[in-house]
Amino acid sequence: SSMMIPSWTSIMLLLKVLIGAQGIGFGVAALGDGTKTYVKRSEKDERYLVTSGIFSWIRHPNYTGEILGWTSNALAGLVAAASLWIPTTTTTTTTSTTMSSIIRPSVTIMGINLGALVIGWLGIWFVLLRATSNLEERQKADYGETTKYQEWVKSSWGGWQLPTNKKVDEESDHVTPHL
Repeated sequence: SSMMIPSWTSIMLLLKVLIGAQGIGFGVAALGDGTKTYVKRSEKDERYLVTSGIFSWIRHPNYTGEILGWTSNALAGLVAAASLWIPTTTTTTTTSTTMSSIIRPSVTIMGINLGALVIGWLGIWFVLLRATSNLEERQKADYGETTKYQEWVKSSWGGWQLPTNKKVDEESDHVTPHL
């Protein structure tokens, strides 16, 4: 059975896409920070609910952008590490050398590095998802009764979040733990 080996061109294209997605993610996060800072200074109110600019599409652009940026970064690292195992042969008139055998790390080193990459990414991912979920709950508690908030929630995306641990009883507004 023959295994399909990706070309260096396709690997480089994938890395460029992932690096671009990383830039977009961190750009969205920075735009969110800048928008929030500008609007709150203009309104001279730290408790002002920012719903304009990028916030009109994404309720939590900082966390959403960071999730995209760090996920793209981790995937680019995985692709780059995996590319070290792709066989590549360079031939000159006197020698034939397999380049991957020159730069290929040991399986142990590779495993440790990939394990650290995955654990680090999962840690960042969990912290950002939890932060997004907490902010969503806090904003609902602070502004949930306002028309501005209700319209904003209907017309914008809340970003990636962890599932909530609460279930609202439909007949009353009593909140019970989700089992």
